[in-house]
Amino acid sequence: MPYERLVNGARVLMPPWIKGYLRAGAWVCADLAWKPEFNTARMFLHLPLSRFNTGYCLPSDQ
Repeated sequence: MPYERLVNGARVLMPPWIKGYLRAGAWVCADLAWKPEFNTARMFLHLPLSRFNTGYCLPSDQ
C-alpha cells in the first residue's frame, strides 16, 4: 500500500475473510500488491493443512 495513503491518519480496514484465514493458521507469503484501479491491495495467503487450526472450524450439521 502506498505509504502516502497511510500517513494521512485514515483508518485501514482488514476484511473479515482475511482475519479468518489468519486465525485458521494462514501465512501472508509476499509483499502486498497495490491495485490503484480498485483502491485495494492483493496478497498471497498460504494455508497448509498441517497448520490448519481445527479449533477454529465451525461445528458441522451432521
